Amino acid sequence: MTSQELQRENEQLRQSNEAFKEKISTLEVEFGQLYKLIQDFKLERFIPEILEQQRSLFPEGSDKTGQIASPKETITYTR
Repeated sequence: MTSQELQRENEQLRQSNEAFKEKISTLEVEFGQLYKLIQDFKLERFIPEILEQQRSLFPEGSDKTGQIASPKETITYTR
């Protein structure tokens, strides 16, 4: 091979090397995004225990229908 052929081949290899570096960089970013997405799914798992600071949606005095049991009141008014 002549010197010019070697220089041409060297330049082609450098260009392909740069293209591969760009492709690797793009794939690393995509991998990072996918990894973060997977980690977020793992963090959002169901935790069955009730935290002490968390208030209940249903008060202690409610019955099975969700209504709060209260004493009956009779209200009368005149118009």
